[in-house]
Amino acid sequence: QWNFTNFSTLEMYQPEDVLVFDVLVYVQKCEDLKVQFEGILKIDFKKIMPFLDVYTKSFSMEPGMAPGYLQLELIDLQTNTELKVKFGLLPLQKFYRYWISVTNFLLLHSNAMKILTLFGSTYRCEQLFSLMKVRKNKTTNRILDENLAHCLKLYSTDVTLEQMFENMKF
Repeated sequence: QWNFTNFSTLEMYQPEDVLVFDVLVYVQKCEDLKVQFEGILKIDFKKIMPFLDVYTKSFSMEPGMAPGYLQLELIDLQTNTELKVKFGLLPLQKFYRYWISVTNFLLLHSNAMKILTLFGSTYRCEQLFSLMKVRKNKTTNRILDENLAHCLKLYSTDVTLEQMFENMKF
């Protein structure tokens, strides 16, 4: 059956004469992509799941289910009602970045940074390459590498105006 309903990309390239179409080439490409993807994600999620749970479910998980060295800080965190409210309102990345201080929650902060770098670095790289493609295309091919570097630096910096004013001395 030549039904490509679930494969919209393949359906676009379907020729008029279905007998000429070589589906095996498409299947091989899909298998190659799967192998490449598995190579990139050689992470044993069963081993890191307790650390992911501490990161994503800090206020709803039982402290006894967390890795031993994180349990006391997790209990301290769960008793702080202000942080519980912030946890519900903010994205996880901002919560751990601005509200979990190294002085009060060193181990939880360290755990969060490990989790963020595990997934965030690939995402950030892809964002920067996308921006680079937009900035340096046919119409703006005269942009200097130095200026492109400045654009990328501005794009990748996550600083608000309030933070800049706090750091300024008048």
